[in-house]
Amino acid sequence: MKELAPGDASLIEEFTNAIRRSSGLDMPVDNPNLLEGLEMGFKMLPLLGLFRKYTKTSVHDFAGGFSDPFLREAFVGSFGLPRLLPKTLPGLADFHMIGQWTTVGAGLPPAAKDGRDVVKAICRRDRKRFVTFTP
Repeated sequence: MKELAPGDASLIEEFTNAIRRSSGLDMPVDNPNLLEGLEMGFKMLPLLGLFRKYTKTSVHDFAGGFSDPFLREAFVGSFGLPRLLPKTLPGLADFHMIGQWTTVGAGLPPAAKDGRDVVKAICRRDRKRFVTFTP
């Protein structure tokens, strides 16, 4: 990638280093018991700064940092992300995707709004009244 876009070498290096650092983390797929959960928490401690940095931005926003337009589009496309993401996956009943990497606009507020929208859609589907409370 650095050969294709030398102007973006530092951003490419930053991202590939982040992947290398987090790739050794062995996340349990099932529900861990308390001891396994604590063990996982301790393993994640050195990566908290890395996770904090990358959970504050969306894929689209991160890709916007590339100066090369081809690399910007290729980066977003490599995640298989269209502009507006579906909130469900075929074959997985009652699975809803939300999060700061699945919505245009970075950070947790858009992810929270996604969660609200999913609950609203579930209520509509189940013919239940959707009620919110604002503190």
